[in-house]
Amino acid sequence: MVFNERPYGVYLAEWVKLIDDALTSDAGLTALYDLMPSPEQHAIDMRSSSPFAGVLTPKERAEVLVTFQRKWVA
Repeated sequence: MVFNERPYGVYLAEWVKLIDDALTSDAGLTALYDLMPSPEQHAIDMRSSSPFAGVLTPKERAEVLVTFQRKWVA
């Protein structure tokens, strides 16, 4: 699977780093929060190759993102 000419494994490696950083620092958590609702192409590609894709239905993933965005903005 290739998004934007990047192999899926590169996105997976980036997800691992993002999640690890989010678990270990406030800056990492903020970076993850900023990525999740971002309209930027890279963020869209990351969400499309999320390690959670295939575990949740598209409807469940959309609900998670909407809930996340509401809580982040609040």
